[in-house]
Amino acid sequence: MARFYTEQQQTVLKAYFYEKGVNSCGKGRMNEIEAISQELQCPVKKVKNWINAEQRRCKKKSSPDISNVPSIVVTRGFRKRSGFQTFCHEKSLSSSTPSMPQLSQMWQQLPESEKKDWSDKGREITQSCTKRKAINDLVSSLRSNLLNLSKLGVEGYASVLNLESSESQLMTSSDKIDNFLELEQIEDKFFKYMCGMEYRLNLKKKKSFDDILKKVRLSFRNKYMEATGKGRIPYGKLNELGCHVTGLPEGISFKQPSQYSFSDLRTVCNSLSDIKFMKIIAE
Repeated sequence: MARFYTEQQQTVLKAYFYEKGVNSCGKGRMNEIEAISQELQCPVKKVKNWINAEQRRCKKKSSPDISNVPSIVVTRGFRKRSGFQTFCHEKSLSSSTPSMPQLSQMWQQLPESEKKDWSDKGREITQSCTKRKAINDLVSSLRSNLLNLSKLGVEGYASVLNLESSESQLMTSSDKIDNFLELEQIEDKFFKYMCGMEYRLNLKKKKSFDDILKKVRLSFRNKYMEATGKGRIPYGKLNELGCHVTGLPEGISFKQPSQYSFSDLRTVCNSLSDIKFMKIIAE
């Protein structure tokens, strides 16, 4: 920088920059910059170049030194899903998907309160996806670090538990660690400490629910396909499309299997042989 500016010029420029606040090249500073240019007898562009360079130097000095800080996984957030996008996605799951112009018209006709509800739902989906991806990225990084440590002769393990979803993962650096953990029942002790004895019971209940849900969902789909020749069930519009469900247990209505309580789902599962889908043929 010294070969472009004399020592006297730099002294004047620093005085204006640090003492008089001429530290930017915005429109509000043009008069002062022109005055500096006349005082130093140099082009306005040269004054601006010095101010911009000094700004960069100041930012660099104020930035913390991160050269010795271990790197971590940085997860990019998902693109925010708008209320309209969420609305369109939900409507596209129906049996008769509206066209985009139709969806736009339907959206315009919604009251503001419903639009806000869709926007809130889109925000929740975005946050959930971003959080899930961040967890997956960090767990993947943890697994890679364990493998890298094993290459350097360092053994270890990591057990992670998502308290919200009850999902767990156990990562080890070698088979030796696997044998040790199984022998000492380390994983069970960790879960009991973190979640108490109820965790295992809840996990078994969740697995049982998922198994029954899969069975009921598959049975409904096969019965509907036999009756109509179509695969996707239009829940909520079944009667309108001329299809009727019989044989359901008393007090239980037909709906998406995932919307049943655990007890109702088991009752429906036990009655699958009696449940039938019937196509009503108009005369």
